[in-house]
Amino acid sequence: MDNDLVVIGRILKPLGFIGEVLVEPLTFDPDRFKSINRVALQGNSGLLWKEIRYVRKKGNHLVLKLEGFNNPDDTILFKGCYLKIDKALCPVLPEGTYYYYQLEGLSVYDEEGNFLGEISSIMKAGGADVYVIKDPEGGERLIPALREVILSVNLSEKKMIVRLLEMV
Repeated sequence: MDNDLVVIGRILKPLGFIGEVLVEPLTFDPDRFKSINRVALQGNSGLLWKEIRYVRKKGNHLVLKLEGFNNPDDTILFKGCYLKIDKALCPVLPEGTYYYYQLEGLSVYDEEGNFLGEISSIMKAGGADVYVIKDPEGGERLIPALREVILSVNLSEKKMIVRLLEMV
């Protein structure tokens, strides 16, 4: 089941001549790749499971060698694919910390109870996360994931309450 999988990285491009790929880690702990034996590659044609042969760091990215990838031609079709693992492999997070998959889809309200929309995605901006809120009319609003902005998160009710920052 794809619902039982979570994204932990994205293949940026082939690297070198032996089938390695450069990966952008999309996880709070990139070192977790060292303890994972296999990943699912999510592309346009569905899921493809691959064994991880080895992992090494390269700056803020990772280099992965996956089974069956022996040259750049083997990897080029997977550029942009997401790497996923089973949710069961995810460690429990400290109180007040959430995985992206837990937040995506939450209904977002301001302090006065006005519905702003749902979290459609989460992106990085500098050192902080930014929640992309899709409103009912199809517009988008960006909400920074800051303590003074995010007032509460209730996963069981699928609800987040935020304090909107005033524009200066």
